[in-house]
Formats: sequence, structure tokens, C-alpha cells
Amino acid sequence: MASFKIWNTATVGGNVCRAFAAGAMIAFLSTLDATALVWTPDGGERRIAVAELIVDNAVTSLAPGEVLRALDIPAAALTSRVALQKIALAELGRSGAVVTARVDPDGSSVFVVTAAVRRPRVLRFVRIPGAGELRDAVASATDFYTDPLGSADWRRGVSVVLAERLRAGFARESHEGAA
Repeated sequence: MASFKIWNTATVGGNVCRAFAAGAMIAFLSTLDATALVWTPDGGERRIAVAELIVDNAVTSLAPGEVLRALDIPAAALTSRVALQKIALAELGRSGAVVTARVDPDGSSVFVVTAAVRRPRVLRFVRIPGAGELRDAVASATDFYTDPLGSADWRRGVSVVLAERLRAGFARESHEGAA
């Protein structure tokens, strides 16, 4: 899932703390509702959702002197179905949009948009959403951005398409499982 540029050289925590919009571990951990255990300079600690730890592209909510100590994934999230869709303008280029999704055993779902937006956008639904509901939720993010790897409009458009691919696949699986 991650770029060849970091294979065998980067840590999961380092990927999270760099807070790049296209950080592979940020997408993965946000989708699984992971929390970060942060040690504070006064000897205390705090917990924060990974998706909330990232506040902007390359910016975290870590205060001076704070250290990311651990990343915890709830066991329940590991029993869910998960999927990923991504796109880049170049075969080995940085992702322009990444959408990940999870459907829990109770039928609730989570869709996460990263790479195309400045911080993870976590969208929660009590069931697998309809196409229009998901499209509107994804497209409503206000922080799609433009850089040399893609325009904000392109990122918004492909994020909607990628999310729909995931939604349709999960809906098909649920329908087949019910039959």
C-alpha cells in the first residue's frame, strides 16, 4: 500500500507524524479508528484519534515536547471488511486521492478520504450509504487542494468515483451474502 520510497526504511509512527496528506498509514489507521497514545512533557499522556491528530498537510496537533508513543487499533475494527481505492497521475507518483472504507459486522460503515484533502475526512454511516448520500458526503469536504500533482476539482471528482467503487463493491457483497 505504501510508496516504494519508504519500504523498509520508515516507521508507522514516523509516517503518521509526518502528517503528509498521502500518508499510507494515516489512511489505514484512520479507517480502523486507531488512536494515538501521546506522552506529554510533564510526564502525562493523552489519547487522540489518528484522524484528529492530523490537522493539516504536514501538521499534527502534537505540542512541543510531545512524543507519539503507541498506536492502538480496536480489535472490533479488525473483524470488519476493509477496502482501498487510490489514484495518482503518474504510475509511481504520490497518490492524488485515496479512499478507504470499512464495513463492520453490524452493517455500519466508515469511508475515509485522504491524499486529496488536507487532513483525513472520516465519514460514518449507520449502514452502507446510498450512492447519492456518499457522493454528497465526499464532495462536501472543503479542503480539497491543488498542487502540481492534481487540481482540487480533479481530486474532488476522483474521490467521489473511488468512494462509489468501494460503496458499490460492499453493497454487492452484502446483497450476495443475503441471498
